[in-house]
Amino acid sequence: VLDNLATNFDSNLCSIDQYAQRDSSGVYSTYETSLLNYYLVADELLDRGSTTDLGAYIHTLDTTKFDKSAIQSADDIRFQMYQAMAFGAKEVTYFEYFRPDHDGANGLVSAEESGFEPTDIYNYAKTVNAEAKYLADVSSDFDWKGIMKCGSSDFKSVDALTSYANNGGTCLTSVTNSSADNKSYLPTLVGCMNDGERDGFFVMNYRNPQEHDPEGYGITLTFNNNPTHCLIVKDGEKHIASVTDNQVTFNLGGDHAAFVIPLSL
Repeated sequence: VLDNLATNFDSNLCSIDQYAQRDSSGVYSTYETSLLNYYLVADELLDRGSTTDLGAYIHTLDTTKFDKSAIQSADDIRFQMYQAMAFGAKEVTYFEYFRPDHDGANGLVSAEESGFEPTDIYNYAKTVNAEAKYLADVSSDFDWKGIMKCGSSDFKSVDALTSYANNGGTCLTSVTNSSADNKSYLPTLVGCMNDGERDGFFVMNYRNPQEHDPEGYGITLTFNNNPTHCLIVKDGEKHIASVTDNQVTFNLGGDHAAFVIPLSL
């Protein structure tokens, strides 16, 4: 199916419509193949040399119907937005609809009987949109080449990537993380990219959004091309960090993301 899609798909955008977050009888998890699905589509487009961009849809409802997790915070939006961007998604769409069997469930705006007023989810999305645009202003010039990861979690979706992880021919050799309580198992995703001249890396703290971890943990990227500095874009700011022994370390809050470009200055 993917082979046929990449060969015959005549469009400039191929979007994945999946909602990774589950809530089954109060137990939060992710679908086991959610990250692997992103990888398989992104990799197929890459292998074919396709000019089609990857896109994604984001779940917005505040209901747990259909085993989907209710959107309760901006972290629930970040979790979906940034995993898509880690696989090189150039366009992300909020999936918003109403049907009678949703029992008045709200998304970006309230259900019809409430007058279609903006909801908390609308404000969450507005916040994350601004954050994502700041990252995309830099990352959108880069094309996806591969995915790296470290750590694991109760999310089987992370472990499903193990045999597919690769740096796409970029200068990244490893990614590690650490935290004050030594939770080295905490998961990190790194989208490996290149703009034709430079490597760039979309780094995401893939933490359970229901844990609300604003402090996050330290993430270390190790390179093989002896850069002296890195441009790091995160939290609405850009700064230059020094590289020591081919390594740069920075902190990311839960479900937050950064874009990193190694430099020789």
